[in-house]
Amino acid sequence: MVSETIISAAYIEALIIGLLYGTIFCTSECLPYLASYIAGTGAGFRKGTVITLVYSAGRLISYTIIGIIVGIVGSSLIFILDESTLASFRLFATFTFGIITIIIGLNLLIKIKKNQTECNKDCKSVDEWKIGRYDIRAFTLGLTRGLVICPPLFALLAYSIPFANPLDSVALAFLFGLGTIISPMLILGGVTGWLLNKAPLFKKWISIIGSGVLIILGISTIILTLITTN
Repeated sequence: MVSETIISAAYIEALIIGLLYGTIFCTSECLPYLASYIAGTGAGFRKGTVITLVYSAGRLISYTIIGIIVGIVGSSLIFILDESTLASFRLFATFTFGIITIIIGLNLLIKIKKNQTECNKDCKSVDEWKIGRYDIRAFTLGLTRGLVICPPLFALLAYSIPFANPLDSVALAFLFGLGTIISPMLILGGVTGWLLNKAPLFKKWISIIGSGVLIILGISTIILTLITTN
């Protein structure tokens, strides 16, 4: 009965912590990458909002996967995953995120160049990185960013291990991720697209700059990761 009460409270706590962390940290850390990607795709308000949702869905799946792993491993995680191991995994995940960011930035630049050379006025460009309205690039960007485990999420899951069953760990991770999604980042993603779309004459250059900034951000992430390891 006591453990059920603790887990019920932890559910609410996970959502609140996710919302607070998303508002304070996720927005400031993720928005530069997200805004650059939105600029690179030439998105408006609606498309910018959809991109933000897809990006956030990628992060949510990452958090849920982390919850599944914690649920499967259970209490042995405390002995397997010490501080140095967690730090090493975060560095590896951050390095991977930086590489993916660079690849996506380069892909956007190639797409812009391809559209310039192959498309005439009546041409509709086909984006092979989309399934319907689902943007695989944005999803991949969010997925790899989410694998950089947030300290509050790990602390929450580690705290709940003695009281939780595997499904509880998954639920806690999911609720934390959901809290980060309903942060101001969702609105800011759409607003970014809306503002950038107010200069249609410079749309091509905005896309180029956005793609270039995304590449620079990816390189900076890798450099900072390498500096941290030394």
